[in-house]
Amino acid sequence: MAINISTKSLQAMAGKLNKCSTNKLLEITKYWHLIVSDAGFEMTATDGSNYITARDKSVKGSLDAIAKADQFGK
Repeated sequence: MAINISTKSLQAMAGKLNKCSTNKLLEITKYWHLIVSDAGFEMTATDGSNYITARDKSVKGSLDAIAKADQFGK
């Protein structure tokens, strides 16, 4: 399986999600939810009460994963 996304687009999406600060007490804030479907590529981050979602509608495929924010965002 291959999912093709431009580096520039991925960097822009990660840059938006990096604005969401992590909370040391809430483990869920240390991860991003990544989804690729026929609707496109979507990444979501949370600070525990607010959510930020970045989308790229040009990417197609099938993926539902959780990534560690500090590693994926670098």
